[in-house]
Amino acid sequence: DVQWADEVGLWHIPGETEFAFRLMDLETGDETTHLNISGGVLPDAWGNKDWSLVDINHFQFDEMDTVVYMSFRDLNAFLKTETFELDIGNHKGATAGVKWIAGSHNGSFAIVDLDGTRYEPGTPEYNQLY
Repeated sequence: DVQWADEVGLWHIPGETEFAFRLMDLETGDETTHLNISGGVLPDAWGNKDWSLVDINHFQFDEMDTVVYMSFRDLNAFLKTETFELDIGNHKGATAGVKWIAGSHNGSFAIVDLDGTRYEPGTPEYNQLY
């Protein structure tokens, strides 16, 4: 998956390198910064970069590139990062913690369906919402 950045660039995730997004300058092809996902309510296995568990299907940065939303096919989960600030051109990048996870056995909160049914983290129905 790729996405246009707020700056002149393109966000992407290099295949199986680390749990991080890279911002590429479209004029030069150079990496201008990156965003690591670590901390917050991030499960230990994800933080240890266990790629058998981290299967990002899609991602979406907000309009100012300060929050990322991700979906995970194999985990049946959606995730939102904490707010972060990027310093374009800073090759040290930035790190964002995970604010919440919806779905999977790692869910952060219950989900209430349109008919009022409540799904709690860890239940089979909750784990298969995606």
